[in-house]
Amino acid sequence: MKKALVGVLGWMLLMIVVEPVLAQSSVAPPPTMPPPAMPQKPLPPEIPKHSIVFNSLTAGQWNPLGAETRLRVGYRMRLFSSESIVFRENFIRADFETRLNPAFVRVGGRLSLQLLAPLRLWARYELRGYFGSFKQLQSFPNAAAQFDDDTLEARSDADLNYTPTGHEVTLGALVRAKVGPIAIVNDLQLYYFDMNLRNGDTVWYDIGLDNVLPGSGWALANYAMALWLSNFGLIAGVRYSIVATFYTDAQQGGAENLNSPTHRLGPIFGWVFNTKSRWFKKPAVLLHVAWWFNSRFRSGDPYVSQGVPTGVLIFRFSGDIWTKS
Repeated sequence: MKKALVGVLGWMLLMIVVEPVLAQSSVAPPPTMPPPAMPQKPLPPEIPKHSIVFNSLTAGQWNPLGAETRLRVGYRMRLFSSESIVFRENFIRADFETRLNPAFVRVGGRLSLQLLAPLRLWARYELRGYFGSFKQLQSFPNAAAQFDDDTLEARSDADLNYTPTGHEVTLGALVRAKVGPIAIVNDLQLYYFDMNLRNGDTVWYDIGLDNVLPGSGWALANYAMALWLSNFGLIAGVRYSIVATFYTDAQQGGAENLNSPTHRLGPIFGWVFNTKSRWFKKPAVLLHVAWWFNSRFRSGDPYVSQGVPTGVLIFRFSGDIWTKS
């Protein structure tokens, strides 16, 4: 069987009005009326002062193959009122978060802070628990070990996947900017792992980052997107991803880090639907296909050909359970 997975200013136009030169006349010219004021774009509505909200995401992936569903439910409080579009969407939010797939479950909490629309900072803690199925979890003495698809398959057939638990702390920064219909998004995530691995093993394979990660240590991922946002629901753009792992000398198993950084680049398309239900807000379908520019086991022979892309299909929506202004 296959692995399971399991991740806003518009331009204003300056109009110069040139009045014609009036001919000399014994009759005074009529007074010139001032030009009409430019219409102002209305501000988006304020979010409620208090609310209980949720976000749902379900995704399927190939190369590697997997699927996962995520749910985040929490309390959100608007911190202050503002007539500035930059500061209008502000909040602090505390969430319970869970992720489930056929191989493992992750349960934890997240705290998010947004003081201005372009920047959101967040931190998350998760407890991981593995079921011992679908080739998960597999660990290795060091990061020089083979962890290509065939090797993972063979090790699973030999019952080398097992059922550990572990802890993960993630620090994130989401930066957003929008000019007209063009949006730039950068999502930086820094991870710390503390996994209960088998004696003698120092690294483990994670299908989400598609890499071997330190049993106790750090990794980083950055996702950068340039998107065109239509006024009728279509989203189109490009996404670039980089993953870096940071090993100790013992974890690395050699003088060179063979596994990172990895690089992926490819198009992203989506459609956002308009709904009126507060329980089913902004449902969206997203498709991202990317090619590996650098990956130890996915960018050429004798492993997966570089011409074979990785891809993910996502359905997501959000909702308001309770609000109070």
